[in-house]
Amino acid sequence: MAPAKRAAAAPKKAAAATSEVTPEPKRIDFRGIEFTLPEKMPGSLLWDFSDLESTDDATAATMRMLESLLGRDQYLAARRKVVEEGIPFDEIEDVIGELMASIFDVYGLDLGKQAASGAS
Repeated sequence: MAPAKRAAAAPKKAAAATSEVTPEPKRIDFRGIEFTLPEKMPGSLLWDFSDLESTDDATAATMRMLESLLGRDQYLAARRKVVEEGIPFDEIEDVIGELMASIFDVYGLDLGKQAASGAS
């Protein structure tokens, strides 16, 4: 192959290699709603975990963590789904725990039930 043709082919090969490496978005299903998650967990989770460990209000810290993972729009969609299904207060901790566990599972992490629900 002539040097000019090789030079022209190099960017095409690099673009093809890059497109092959692009990971699929992480997705989970929450009661019939598909949520798309970031490729990697956001760094802000460090603060969320710290808040969870250092506060007496584990529920608020857990909800902030959930919003960090889902993003504001999907967080609100999850809330609307809970309202739509009429999930009672005495069951919501388990539902949120299941959602958190499925999120962590898609990243290959095991989140214990107590941590997922914010219980101590």
